[in-house]
Amino acid sequence: MISILVVTHGNLGRELISTAELIVGKQEQVDALGFFLSDSADELQRKIREKYESLEQGEGVLVLTDIFGGSTSNSVAIALKDKNYQCVTGVNLPVMIEALLSRDEGSLKELSLKCREVGIEGVKDLRAFMELDMPV
Repeated sequence: MISILVVTHGNLGRELISTAELIVGKQEQVDALGFFLSDSADELQRKIREKYESLEQGEGVLVLTDIFGGSTSNSVAIALKDKNYQCVTGVNLPVMIEALLSRDEGSLKELSLKCREVGIEGVKDLRAFMELDMPV
């Protein structure tokens, strides 16, 4: 099973995991790290490396972060540059659920691609959809 690490500003990652588990059930090999005002980038990178080591069980780790180019994704890139991981930025609830449900179905790279596709497809304009009576 591919492990999942969610790295976000504040408690967003923990809350995404908790909310996804309401829908798909309790999960193993998934954890979150938050980046707070009192943290340094060096401290976050250290925590990312430690959490990676505790989660990785041979199939790699899918890392989900909140903002591309932000402290979270930059710290992942630095901390895990020589590790077996894929990172998808812009995590949201559909991406989190997809990651949890599909992590036994293929490679780490395939899971990363699937999560990116779900993230893109999950953003809709509901009002426009309802007014045009068009299929999603």
